[in-house]
Amino acid sequence: MTSFRTNVLRNGEWVSETVDFQTFLRAQAAPGPKRAEQIDPPICGLLTRTVADSQMVKSVLPVRLRSPHHNDVAFIGHRSIQIREFQSNGQFRDILFRRFPHNIRNACVVGSFDIPDGVDDLNSAMDVDPPAKVEEQDLHSSPSFGSTSQLPPQLLALVMDNADVVFLWIGPGADGRPEFYSSTEFVFRRPPQFQDGNFGAHMAVDPSSRYMALSSFHGLFAVCELESFANFTRPQDENTVGIVKNFRLRGVQGVIQSLTFLYPRPEDKDHIILLLIVVKNGKSRMVIYEWTLGDNLADVFAEEKRGHRLPVEHQMPQLLIPLTVGSAFIAISPEQVAVCTESLHGPPIFESLELDAPPKSPNHYGTGNPLWTAWDRPYRLPRYLKGKDCLYLAREDGIVVYIEVDEDHALERSTFIDAFKCNISSAFAYLFDQYADVLVLGSDNGTGSVWKVCGTSLAFTFVVPPTLDFAVTDSSGDKASELRAPGRIFAASGHGLTGCITEYRHGLKADIGLELEIGDGLKQAWLLNFSNTHGRYDLLWTTPIHSQVRELPEDFSDLTDPEPDQILYDLFSPTLAVAQVNGVTVQVTTASITIFKNEVRYITDEWKQFSFDKLLQDQPHVSVSDACITDDWITVSTHVGPQFRIYSFKFYGTAVVSQVQFDVSGDVTSIHHSKNLGIIVGLWKDGRPYLQIRTPTTETGSRDVEEIDIAEQVSASVNNAILLGTRGGELIHISKEWKSTTMVYYQQIGLTAVKITAARHSHTSRPRVLVSCDQALIEVQLDEHGPNGSVYHMTKHRVLPTNAGNLGAPMPLVEYGMAIDIPCASEGFTPILMLAGPSVIIAELHEEPGLAHRYIKIGKTPVKTFYSPSLRSLVVGVNDEGKKTTLMFMDPDTGEDIGKPIDKAGTPVQHIVGLGKSEDRIHGLAEWEYKKNGGTWRYLLVGTKHGQLIIVSTEKEPLEGGRPPSIKYWTRHKKSCEGPVYSVIGHEESVIYCVDNILHWDVLDPVEKKLKPRKTFELESLALDLQISETKLLALTWDDSLQLIDPALDDVSENSATVEFHDPREVTPTSFMKVQDDMCLVTDRDRGVAGLWKWPRASGTHNWAEFKMLFQGKLPVSIRKLRRGRTRPTWEQGVWNVPKYGRLISTPDNGEILGISIDGTMIHFTLLDQHAFRLLRFIVNLYNLRERRDEERLLGEKPDPGYIGQMHVDGDLLKTILDAEVLQDLVNTDELLGQFRILLDNLDLGIYTSGWKGQGTADHYFELAYNVLMCYLRQVY
Repeated sequence: MTSFRTNVLRNGEWVSETVDFQTFLRAQAAPGPKRAEQIDPPICGLLTRTVADSQMVKSVLPVRLRSPHHNDVAFIGHRSIQIREFQSNGQFRDILFRRFPHNIRNACVVGSFDIPDGVDDLNSAMDVDPPAKVEEQDLHSSPSFGSTSQLPPQLLALVMDNADVVFLWIGPGADGRPEFYSSTEFVFRRPPQFQDGNFGAHMAVDPSSRYMALSSFHGLFAVCELESFANFTRPQDENTVGIVKNFRLRGVQGVIQSLTFLYPRPEDKDHIILLLIVVKNGKSRMVIYEWTLGDNLADVFAEEKRGHRLPVEHQMPQLLIPLTVGSAFIAISPEQVAVCTESLHGPPIFESLELDAPPKSPNHYGTGNPLWTAWDRPYRLPRYLKGKDCLYLAREDGIVVYIEVDEDHALERSTFIDAFKCNISSAFAYLFDQYADVLVLGSDNGTGSVWKVCGTSLAFTFVVPPTLDFAVTDSSGDKASELRAPGRIFAASGHGLTGCITEYRHGLKADIGLELEIGDGLKQAWLLNFSNTHGRYDLLWTTPIHSQVRELPEDFSDLTDPEPDQILYDLFSPTLAVAQVNGVTVQVTTASITIFKNEVRYITDEWKQFSFDKLLQDQPHVSVSDACITDDWITVSTHVGPQFRIYSFKFYGTAVVSQVQFDVSGDVTSIHHSKNLGIIVGLWKDGRPYLQIRTPTTETGSRDVEEIDIAEQVSASVNNAILLGTRGGELIHISKEWKSTTMVYYQQIGLTAVKITAARHSHTSRPRVLVSCDQALIEVQLDEHGPNGSVYHMTKHRVLPTNAGNLGAPMPLVEYGMAIDIPCASEGFTPILMLAGPSVIIAELHEEPGLAHRYIKIGKTPVKTFYSPSLRSLVVGVNDEGKKTTLMFMDPDTGEDIGKPIDKAGTPVQHIVGLGKSEDRIHGLAEWEYKKNGGTWRYLLVGTKHGQLIIVSTEKEPLEGGRPPSIKYWTRHKKSCEGPVYSVIGHEESVIYCVDNILHWDVLDPVEKKLKPRKTFELESLALDLQISETKLLALTWDDSLQLIDPALDDVSENSATVEFHDPREVTPTSFMKVQDDMCLVTDRDRGVAGLWKWPRASGTHNWAEFKMLFQGKLPVSIRKLRRGRTRPTWEQGVWNVPKYGRLISTPDNGEILGISIDGTMIHFTLLDQHAFRLLRFIVNLYNLRERRDEERLLGEKPDPGYIGQMHVDGDLLKTILDAEVLQDLVNTDELLGQFRILLDNLDLGIYTSGWKGQGTADHYFELAYNVLMCYLRQVY
C-alpha cells in the first residue's frame, strides 16, 4: 500500500505522520464543516471636519499686512493663522482667520517700511513701526504706501510641511472688507531631501528683505532672492505675483542646528551675511556666507565653507540674536549668554553677559535650569538707538529681562522686568503702543496674556493647553426626540499651576465693558444718549410696578441719581416703550406719554406729558398693556374689560398732531408698527393665535398663522419680513408677498418665551435681530436671497457675554438684550445692553462668530474627567502640588469644586483612602451603576499608577440656608494590585479592570464587602480603554489595537476567555467608540481613523477573526479621546436634526461624535451612506483638481473626479468650498454637470429631485448642493 509522510494537526499542534493513500482519500471525501455564508460589509463613508481649532500658538508676529496704519498681529498656530489688530484701548480685534490643509512648519515677516529719522511725536501710533526681529526689518528698501496698486509694507511667509512656501497679505475684497491674498511657491517640492517633513525647520529673512533662507535639519538649505517691493503690484487673483525671483540649494556636511542673517555695517547696507551653525560628529561649526545684493547665488554657494569650531560652552546655542551693531550676535546656551564678535574676520570671540535674572520661578516644572525661549526688539527713537541695540529676552518660567548692548558689544543695561504668572514659549512678541511697551506672552502650558511693561495686564489672549481628556454634559439615556438644553463640552487642560477646565463655546462674543447691579424685578431697560447735549447717558429701567432712572457720564465711570428737578420721565408707572427719534425722547408708560426735546434739562415748554385719561376720553378707566414707537408714530393697545382697541398717535416735535384708532376682536398679546407693512397685532381669539396687519388708515385683513402658543412679541424688519416670538419658544418668520405669496416658516429655538429686538451692525448689509430665550441671547441674521437665490434664510448664533478680566466667570443668564446708541471703542462692533438677573450689562458684540472658550483655573493638573448626570457635576481626576492624586467635583455653572473628601466616619480629610500619594497618577476613572436584585447604586471607580483600585461612594448634600451645594465622597472599598491599573469600568455587579496586561473580572460581594475574582485573561499588551458590548468586552490594547473578547463567564476553566475579533492594522491606538451595534470607530497616534465592522460569524467559532474595515482616513491631528454628545443648540434638535441627505445615525440617540487632540483641536465625525459619500467626495476631488493646476508641471498628474479612495471626506475642504460659493466654478463642463446631477438624484432615493420630473435646471441642482453642504457643515455646539 502506498504511503507518505505529511504534517497533520493533532491536539492543537502540527506533527509529522506516515499516512497511507486510502486514508488520505477518505479524509478528503469526508464532509467538512459548513462554510459560513459570505456577507458583504455595509458601504459606509466618513466625513470629518474641524469644529474647534487649537488655541495653541507657535509664534506671534507683529506684521503690517494691510497698511502702515494698522497695528496687525499674526497668531500662528499649527494649521491656522489668526490676524488681529492691536488697538489703542489695549484690546485685540479679530480681522481674518485662515486654516490651511497642511501644517505650518515655520513663519516669518518679509519687508518693513521706513521710519523717518528724528520721529518725536508718537501720538500717531499707527504711523510708525518697531524694528522687530531681524526677519521683519527692512530700513531702506520698501516703498511708501500710498497707492492701492501696491502691496502692503510687509508680507507673511509661511513654510508648510509639504515644502510649499506661502506668501500672505491682506487687501480689500469685492465688498471692500479685508480679504486674504496669497502667492504659493511649489518649487521646493522638487528636492527629495525636502520631502522628509522638516523643511523650513529654520527660516530667516535678511534685514533688506531681499533674501530668505530655509533649511531642513539634514544638511540642506536654500537661499531665495526675493523681488523688490518696488516691483510688486497688488494682484486680483491668487498666485499672480512671483515673490521668489530665484533660489539656490546648498548642501553641508552635518546637521544644520540654526541659521540667521546678521546685520551689515550702516554704511554697507547691500552687504548680505548668512550665519549657519552646523553640527557634525558632536562638534559645532559656525559657517558664514557673504555676498553683495544682486550677486549670482550660484557663484556664492558654489562650494561649501568649513567655518570655525565653536567653544565647548557654546556648542548648541538655543537662540541666535543678531545685533544691529557691529555684525555681532548673541548666542544663548543652556548655561551661558554671550555676545559673539569678530565672526567675519576669523575665529569668533565670545564674551559672557551677566543678566539681571532671578533663579527659577514656581512656573518651572523641569529638573534643570529654565531655558531662554524667545526674544524681540522693541521700538526706540532712532537717535536713542544710535550706537546701541535693545532687546527683550523671555524665559520659559515667565521671567522677562530687558537688555541694552552698546556699539562695543558691552552690556550697557540689564533690567529684570517681572516674573509673570505663566510659562512663556516661542510665542513671545513686542507690540507698539504710544505710552508703554506691550508684551505678548504666549504659553504652551497654560494661559497666555498681554502685559504693559508698567505692570498692567491688558487681556488674556489664548490658552495653550495639553488636553488629556474631555467630557460632555449629556446623558445617553435621554430620548433622542426630546428638546433639551444642549450638552456642554469641558476639556481637562493645562499643567500644574496653569491647569484648567476649558469649556468649549462657539458664537458671537460680547465683550463686557460695564456691569451694573441695580436691583431685582428688572423687566426691561433702555440707555438713552444725551452725550451731545448734556455729556451723559440716562439708564431707564422698569419693574412691574414703577420705573427708575440713573445718570451715567460719558466715560461710564459712575452711576448717579439725577437731581429731582431734572427728572423728565414718568417714574410712577411701568414703562412700555422708549425711543429717541427726530431729536426728541419719547417714553410710553401704562399711564402716559412723555415727549421732550433732547436739549431739555428741566421741565419747560419743550417738555410735554399726555395722560391716557385725557388722550382717550372715550375710554374711561382704560388699561394700556403694550406700546411701540416707530419714527413719528406711537402705537398702544388698550382694553376696557374684554374689548381691546388699538390707538396710533402721530407726533411732530413734542406735539401729538393726529390719532388713528380701531377695535380688534380677541386679546392683544403683542404689537408692532412697521414702516412698510403698517400696524402688526398679535391676537389670541377662539383658542387660536392670529396675526393682524393694518395700515394707519385702512384694514388690510388678518391671516391665521399656526395653531401655536400665544404670540409673545412681534418685530418687523427688512422690507416685508416679519419675525414673531411665541411663549412656547418658537421663532416664526413671515415673508410677506415674496414672489406673490406669503411664506411662513417657524422653528423651535428654545423652551421658554421668545423676545425680539432689532440689532444692527455697521459693517454688514444683512439685517439682524436679537432674540432672548431660555436665559440666553441669540442673534438671528436674515439673508434676503439666501444661497443661490433661495428664499429667506435665517442664520442663528448664540451671543456669549465674555469678561476679558475673568475668562472663567460663569456666563450671565440673559433675560433680554437690545442694541444701544453709544460710541463703540472698537471698529466693527455693536454696543448692546443686556439684562441678567439684577444686573444691567453693557457690552460690545462682535460681528463674526468664533471660539469663545471659558477657562476655569484649578491650579492642578487634570488628567481624567467625565460628567455625572446623577451628581450634575464634572468628576475630575487631578494631580495637585507634589503630584498627589485627588478628585474634584466641579459645578459646570459656577466652576467651583463642590467636593468634600471625608473618611468613613464622616470626618473631613484632605485625601480619601487610596489617593493622595506622591508621584502617583489616575489612569482610570469611571462611574459604575451597581445593579443587584433589582436595586441600583452609583459608585465611582478609580485606578491609579501605584496599583490602587478604589470604589468611591458619593452623597449630595441638600441646599440649606443659602449654603452652596456640595458632594461628600469617601472610599467604600479599596484593592491593592500588583501593577498599575490602566483602565476600569463597571457592569451590573462586576468591575472589569486591567493591571499591566492582565484583564480582571471581579464581582462585589455585598456580604464580605470586598471584590472577589471571577475571571482573568492575559492580553498581549495593556488595555487603554474598556467597554461592554452586549455580553462581550471591547478592549483597546496598546499593541493590538481593538479586540472583541468573549469572557466566557460561565466557563470556570483557566484561559476560557477568547478573542473573537481584532484590528487587522498595526497601529498604536488612542481611543475608540462603539457607534453602531456592529461598528466601532478607532483613532491612532499616526493621525489615523478607521471604522471597524464586526461581521456575523457562525456560532461556536472561537478562532481569531479580523474586523472588516469599512473606511479609514488621515486626520489633521491625532485624536486623544472620542466622546458622544447631543451638543447642537435647541434650534438644531428634534425634526431639524433628522438624518437626511444620506447622513447615517452615528449613535442610538442621534448624538454627535466628537474627538479632541492633545493641542485642543476638536474634530467632528459624521457617517455617510454611499450616495452621500460619492457626492461629497466628487466635490472634494474637483476642488483638489483646481488647486493643483499650478502643481501639474511639477507632479505630472491629475486627480480623478470619481476617485473614492478610503471612503473618507475632508470636511474642512468642503467648508472652504461653501464659504467661497465656487461650486459653479468647479462643475464647469457638461460632462461634470451630468455626473453632478446623477449624484444628487441618488440622494435618499431621489426625494429631493423627484418633484422636478427631469426638468430641473443647473441652478436647481446647485442650490440643492449648497443646501447639502450647509446641512453637513452646521456648527455642532
